[in-house]
Amino acid sequence: MSNKDNRKMGTDPLAWINREPEQAEPEQGLPEVPRSNMGRPRTIYREYEKTSQEGLQDNFTRATFIVREDLLKKLKDYAYTERETLKDVVNKMLAEFLDGKEIIERNDK
Repeated sequence: MSNKDNRKMGTDPLAWINREPEQAEPEQGLPEVPRSNMGRPRTIYREYEKTSQEGLQDNFTRATFIVREDLLKKLKDYAYTERETLKDVVNKMLAEFLDGKEIIERNDK
């Protein structure tokens, strides 16, 4: 290397590390994207009674349960063994358990 090439680096070749990054000017003329057009397009159009039904097919809702970890692991392993989704296994399990039971309907709504 010649002395001419060394002068480009200056006295501290690592000075660029401590420099503040140059701020790029925002590009002009780009249109603002409305938030309603962001994300996956909506495929299910229905009236929701509860927010837990949002984005789900008719007659489905979300529910949260507290479950023992060992039972959940067995349930997930069973669903994997049967090549079914956890949702399908839980629905079948609940339907089978409730089949033939005498059930009193609550008047909560």
